[in-house]
Amino acid sequence: MAVAIGDSIAFGKGIRQDQAWPSLVAKTHKWQLTDLAVSGSGFLHPGWNGTTFQQQVDQAVKLKPDYILIAATRNDRLEDPTALAQKSTELLGTLRSTFPHAHIIGVTAVWGADQPPQTITMVDDAFTAAIHDVDGTLVDIGFPLVGHAEWVQPDGIHPNPTGQEIVAKAIEAKLAPNALAL
Repeated sequence: MAVAIGDSIAFGKGIRQDQAWPSLVAKTHKWQLTDLAVSGSGFLHPGWNGTTFQQQVDQAVKLKPDYILIAATRNDRLEDPTALAQKSTELLGTLRSTFPHAHIIGVTAVWGADQPPQTITMVDDAFTAAIHDVDGTLVDIGFPLVGHAEWVQPDGIHPNPTGQEIVAKAIEAKLAPNALAL
């Protein structure tokens, strides 16, 4: 059993949910996935329904997953860096203490076709530290969609089905083969 915690990109905004990267990764590993991602949400930034990753973590706790896919998000790029680092550490710590044997797989923020701002580095840095603190598996995918408008929807942000496949392949390429054994 796996859960995904994330934003609109992890949710699959504008495409079918089974085309989003968490579904593609879960399918590769034959995991049953519950995608808890909410458009607009982040560790601090409230999503479209007013929730943050906190509510997604609260839902995950009830599901008892073996694998937790969680991604940093562009939605937190304008938040206070100290508060972001604290909240990332807190939520990942909750997941680890609740699920000491679960595989926590953290994916750096997915960016669209344009060049990412420097603030996305702050998001990824806070997230990376929090993943390392809980002995999770960090998957730094870089920015595989940058410069490829053909892989994103007309908004320039959200991957289309091909872009989601590119993201999923970038994740798979970085996962250590033994990192996922139970």
